[in-house]
Amino acid sequence: MRPWHYLVAALLILCLAVSPVAAAWTPPTDRSIVGVEWNASDPSPALRWIDVDGNTITPPDFNTHVIWGNVKKVLLTDDEVVIRDTNPRGDNLDMSGASGKVMTEIPKFYVASTNASTDQYRYYRWWISPDNITGFTLHPAFVQRGGVERDNIYVGSYEATLRVLDDGTLALDSRSGEQPWTGYAGSNPKDGMFKIAFDAGTAAPAIGATVVGTTSGTAGQVVAAHVSSGSWAGSNAAGTLYLKQTSGTFTNDEALTVGGTPFATADTPNGNAGITGTINTFETAGEALGDGYGAMNVWTYSAIRMLHLVEYASWGSQETVGLGLVSKASGTGFNGEVTGFNSVDTNVNEYGTGTGTGSAGLTPASYRSMTDLWGNSWEWVTGYTSVNTEYRITKRDGTGSLSTHPLAAGSYESSAAVPLGADGYVYGYWTSLVYEDLLQYQFIANSVTGGSQSTYGTDYQYSHNPGTRVLLAGGYWYNGRYAGLGFLFSNAAAAYSYRYGGARLEFTGAATLNGAAPAAQYALNASAGNAPFAVAFTDTSTGTPGWWRWDFGDGNTSTDQSPTYTYTEPGTYNVTLTAYTIYGENTSTTETVTVEAPPAASFSTNTTAGNAPLDVAFTDLSTGNVTAWAWDFGDGNTSTDRNATHTYAAPGLYSVTLN
Repeated sequence: MRPWHYLVAALLILCLAVSPVAAAWTPPTDRSIVGVEWNASDPSPALRWIDVDGNTITPPDFNTHVIWGNVKKVLLTDDEVVIRDTNPRGDNLDMSGASGKVMTEIPKFYVASTNASTDQYRYYRWWISPDNITGFTLHPAFVQRGGVERDNIYVGSYEATLRVLDDGTLALDSRSGEQPWTGYAGSNPKDGMFKIAFDAGTAAPAIGATVVGTTSGTAGQVVAAHVSSGSWAGSNAAGTLYLKQTSGTFTNDEALTVGGTPFATADTPNGNAGITGTINTFETAGEALGDGYGAMNVWTYSAIRMLHLVEYASWGSQETVGLGLVSKASGTGFNGEVTGFNSVDTNVNEYGTGTGTGSAGLTPASYRSMTDLWGNSWEWVTGYTSVNTEYRITKRDGTGSLSTHPLAAGSYESSAAVPLGADGYVYGYWTSLVYEDLLQYQFIANSVTGGSQSTYGTDYQYSHNPGTRVLLAGGYWYNGRYAGLGFLFSNAAAAYSYRYGGARLEFTGAATLNGAAPAAQYALNASAGNAPFAVAFTDTSTGTPGWWRWDFGDGNTSTDQSPTYTYTEPGTYNVTLTAYTIYGENTSTTETVTVEAPPAASFSTNTTAGNAPLDVAFTDLSTGNVTAWAWDFGDGNTSTDRNATHTYAAPGLYSVTLN
């Protein structure tokens, strides 16, 4: 990896103030199609928002859109049960990992793209739709790892951490408060994770405890402990300790202590070294959790980049969200920070976007609950291989294998484009992209000349290096303004292991929600009447909904549980109630409310004067919804007939009214 000696202290220039205080979350309902257009001939990193026809639009409130507004932090148990919270930030979730892997749920969406270039200018357009309409296709992220379409996919909310399964297999995890799992580079035991075998164990060390070898003086903090034989209770436990920040190597048979108290003996012939972390190491560790698991692949990363690009109409993730953890010294070993650093879990806004509490460049950035997508550690991205003649991207239909890198024959599609750097790798701020069918959503540079941190793509890219290469993305704790969602490093071989290179867990398999949608239903006190007609609607839904949305059929809505609504115009109105829980929504059957025009009383008489006794015939001419008549003949007599006859017995002047 090329040294970053040209990074300067002036990187600490951007600080986005994001308040964690927000209005109460309500289920999003906007199903609009939103797109962006990029004028690739213009050095500005800004794009314009467009509708499906390419017309400029005012952007929607993305928090109320059914795609962006439903990106949320969840827990995923080992039985693949999804536990949601009442807001996307996940305020009530256990971020420690004790209750499940902390993941971000991304709902299924469809995409379209076009090259709208003219003879003079280069224009490219991308759209996201919540619905499958003509011209749109399902984003490939939602069929990866098996080819089965999923309603949601799950991405680690943090960089992957290390977990040891019951059988001793190493696996990826996603939890707050732990050092990301990065690779051992073969020189400094502080690189990534370290394993030391032990025997004669008498007491299990606590996670996080500092283990010290009494002879070597080597120290390291416990990440996990696995007993392969014997037991702690029997004082004969043997197995492996997994440590971080290990200061050296241990001496065989030396006592291992915590707080000065021996608890086991080092068994160095069976383990006394850092753990290599190649792209295949991390993919294997992800797959160890079961079907649908692995390290984040290029299509998942593409989906995240699409969401950000369309939401902000900008290539610059550092400019729109935050610098991220990118301005620390290179240091030795792992010199980044733990996941969830600087209270980023709670300092972000209700939708999971913002930064931690520290200074810009020294605190994490989070986009919709996915923290450290750039900065802190590079992330190996699976499903990508480049060779001197083509890019190889895992199959869009999801049937390609991600288990081996470089990708195996039959697992990928080939680009028409020859990779940038095939004749010698180049690097710089990217200024243009490869645009073709396979790569239209991958955002891979075909030029890294003439850009800067404030123009074009705003992020650095390292091109393909002659040979066979795999992909890192995002940047690490020392990359400064090079870092961002668009920072790609495509000159690493699959065998490489870096102290700053890790991964991110993903799950694209079958999941079960830990709850259900309600059954929406309601009652109304009347269904027909004259305008103005007030109707009291009473929610009778089952399944304990937490939110309601009434559609009164005349363009008006309500989010009250049991509203009263007044219809002012005659008509027939179809009323529906949609009830929501955090696990889904349900819309009631339609009830019809009929509103008639109010009565306008009118009548005629066969005569208006004569001698007593005078018989007068009254004929109703009223309009509107008339259901009853009340005649007042002015002499103290009345009638409820529609057409009445009345005899005036005494002379006089009488005022007659009809109601």
